[in-house]
Amino acid sequence: MTGRGGRGGEPAQIGEVLDHLAHDLDGASSTTIGAIVRYWPEIVGAELAEVAHPGSLSEGVLTVVVDDPAVAIAWLLANGAERVAYVDVDVHHGDGPQAIFWDDPRVLTVSIHEYSPGWFFPGTGAMTERGGPGAPGSAVNIPMPPFTGDEGWLSAFHAVVPEVLRRFGPQVLVTQLGADAHHEDPLANLRLTTAVYRAAARTVHELAHELCDGRWVATGGGGYGWARAVPRIWTLWFAEMADAIGDLPDALPPGWVTDAHDRLAATGDPAGAFPTTFSEDALARSDADDVAIEVGVAVAAMVGA
Repeated sequence: MTGRGGRGGEPAQIGEVLDHLAHDLDGASSTTIGAIVRYWPEIVGAELAEVAHPGSLSEGVLTVVVDDPAVAIAWLLANGAERVAYVDVDVHHGDGPQAIFWDDPRVLTVSIHEYSPGWFFPGTGAMTERGGPGAPGSAVNIPMPPFTGDEGWLSAFHAVVPEVLRRFGPQVLVTQLGADAHHEDPLANLRLTTAVYRAAARTVHELAHELCDGRWVATGGGGYGWARAVPRIWTLWFAEMADAIGDLPDALPPGWVTDAHDRLAATGDPAGAFPTTFSEDALARSDADDVAIEVGVAVAAMVGA
């Protein structure tokens, strides 16, 4: 399967790249360790730690040791970038980058996430969280109610994200591509199918070229449906980035399906019917979709999208 590394780039063998990533995790670890060593003073100073709220450092609430998107954004700013946009589609609020760049007008943070304060972690990400006094409007939040499905999520995403990015005019786009809003994820309550990720990937790719001349830094994120959901979702994103989505067959490789099914069963998970395609049937619409659509309209009006 051959694609192109961005529109008009050199051909990339997507299958070979995915195989390399799967079998060279030590390389990924080395890259992570290198970033930690390079930015250790900032990490120790909690400047690049991911926190649960702008005020949470004093409360000792940390969700990860290093916020890799924030490290990337800090590097970009230190090396000449004047405007960086961050878009987070993880099911949890993108609280770390929002907190770290809360008062920095050079960074726009946009997060679309499940929102149920007092029940769903981290409880932040209300639409009224809009940035610090030195950067009003630099934070945009699209809080989705539990059980939101494809229609509501995509409606809210498209109502807000493209226009708010166009208004900001970023030079570089940084994304966090968490896969845990998928309906198979065991730790959350959104009900997205792979169709949403395919559509969102296309929109983000188009915006990266329209606004940033293709400068798009993509990072992974949450995803705990590690066999059924995450591999399919991240492959869809990767194929879109490489302009190879049209070359991607819908059927998953039979050998991979068997191996993933067996690995899942070995954990004690009742594997049951295992997905054999990237596509999947749409789920029944719920009242949460109506609420999500209304949220999208309200956020768009608030931010002037």
